[in-house]
Amino acid sequence: MKACEAPASQAILNDSSFSQALWVSQAWGLAYKPVTIAGATCIRPCRVRREMYGRRSTRWFWALLPSNAAVGGAATLIPLYIVSPAVGGSVVHVGVVLSAHNLALIPAALAWGVAVDSLGRRRPIIILSYAGMTGLLGLMYTTGSLGALMFEYAIFGFLAAGPGPVVSLLLMETTPKASWARMFGRLSSISMAGVMLGSLPGIFWTWLFDLKSYFLLCSLYGLLALVMALRWVPEPPITLERRALIHSPEGLAHRLLHLPLIFLKPPTLTDFRRFWRLLRGMVHELPLLYLFTLFFFMSGSTFFTSYTPFLVSRGVSESQTFLAHFLLSLINTLTFIRAGTIIGRLGEGRSAKLAVAMRALAMLGAAALALRLEGVSLLMATILMFAVIGASFSIANTATSTLLFRTLGTSHQGELLGVQGALTAAGLFTGALLSGNLSHHFGYPLTFLTAGLLLLIALTILHQFTRIAHRNPS
Repeated sequence: MKACEAPASQAILNDSSFSQALWVSQAWGLAYKPVTIAGATCIRPCRVRREMYGRRSTRWFWALLPSNAAVGGAATLIPLYIVSPAVGGSVVHVGVVLSAHNLALIPAALAWGVAVDSLGRRRPIIILSYAGMTGLLGLMYTTGSLGALMFEYAIFGFLAAGPGPVVSLLLMETTPKASWARMFGRLSSISMAGVMLGSLPGIFWTWLFDLKSYFLLCSLYGLLALVMALRWVPEPPITLERRALIHSPEGLAHRLLHLPLIFLKPPTLTDFRRFWRLLRGMVHELPLLYLFTLFFFMSGSTFFTSYTPFLVSRGVSESQTFLAHFLLSLINTLTFIRAGTIIGRLGEGRSAKLAVAMRALAMLGAAALALRLEGVSLLMATILMFAVIGASFSIANTATSTLLFRTLGTSHQGELLGVQGALTAAGLFTGALLSGNLSHHFGYPLTFLTAGLLLLIALTILHQFTRIAHRNPS
């Protein structure tokens, strides 16, 4: 956007200040539109139409219900399907397939991020993503080989990452700033309810149909999301760049909740060197928070990659496994609704440390369960353990997202977030690959013990982070 001479009543802004002005103007019912003055493109304030912020502007939120049901259902189904008699895979194969899926998230975050900023439109990205997900889930129904399934699930992960940055920006572009906190809460609740919906039919599905046909149900969810997106997803009158997300605590938290990778620009070797210098000096807390995310997500990936094959190996049925994952999502959602109140009472640092400690104890408890229980008794213990793990994740994720927003600063944001994204992706990929091999060669108890120990390392790093943050409150 070029600067130009114009009357004082017109707001002439450059790109860097545009989003700031937009947020201020939305509080007064204003937006900005481009105008041409003396051959230069400028922007001037205009009154926003009242219907732009009505109910019609937010009904597209509901497209996230079936889309997340498709993603959540597939996430539960894939490990079950791999170790089922129809495929005959092992926990090693589960680890390889999930690590390929996690690895695909890196180019996905980069590619979709560039598309969001360069295309300047929202509908095509969401529609392409939902259409691709629908087709791939249908294709997986016809797949019988592990190699093909690994490739298809990796592409599925790439496509499913597409709406991540788009929906957060679209919310900010179509709702007034004063309601962002409430709207992001609603959007996150709908998304998490969708994950629950993905697992709910599985509780009784295998009583009536074979497990493989669940791919068709997930594909149907994707098709429903596609139809809803075609009908309801709008093109905003103005568009923001992804950098706007890091200026909104609600937008950043929502973005990290559903895809914990943000690449405003690809990280370079210089960025990692800067990160290492900050970490080595122990004078700034932000690198410690990034290192915490590495071990936090590595622990979760290590634990959950092997847990479904573990349940199956100990006589827990497919429908009971779906039940356990449904209840995990339910507790996750219910805790998320109350997370803000809990964090407000205890503070971000204290809440995050308490949640991570509870999660670590639950994973260490799983190592003990793996030595003794099986069948229905294992299912009951799993449900209790999942309740702790689900609740602690919602609190820890919300608290650390807030801490990230507060400590990010104003310089080198893109570079530092690129390093954070790379570390998170490394944790997800390494955890899945490590999990399958540990379980296969050394048994499930050692895998769950490793996951718990990784989380204790994360807790130690988080404690150091809060100590330095308290010493340097600025």
